[in-house]
Amino acid sequence: ETEEDFQELLDFLEEARFERIGIFPYYDEPESLSHTLPDKVPPDEVETRLEELRYLAHHLMMEAQQRLVGTSLPMLVDRPGEGRTPYDAPDVDFVVRVPEDIPVGSLVSLEITGMDESGDLVAAGVSVAHPPGGKG
Repeated sequence: ETEEDFQELLDFLEEARFERIGIFPYYDEPESLSHTLPDKVPPDEVETRLEELRYLAHHLMMEAQQRLVGTSLPMLVDRPGEGRTPYDAPDVDFVVRVPEDIPVGSLVSLEITGMDESGDLVAAGVSVAHPPGGKG
């Protein structure tokens, strides 16, 4: 990957404005064909580029989360006081802080009233679509 290739990736991410981004470094595994390629990016440069990508990804994801404030979203309550939207994978993406009295397992539609410094959303109000054990 040349510096120009890397800049093209940064430019693409800026233009595409992804709302969820997973980033990981290339791992040079001896059994892969790419292991024999010359002119690999030095490990310290890989780390520098990874940090730059993570910074950009964080910025883009925080912007996307902020745009959700003031909207109503469906979500699943996974834990007491915590839910996730259809956009978020459990234990990977953001969570939504929900009222503690909503039963775990409920599918609800809540108004997003804020966002904390980590990007997690805060919700208020409740409209339970399918409480746990209920018919739906």
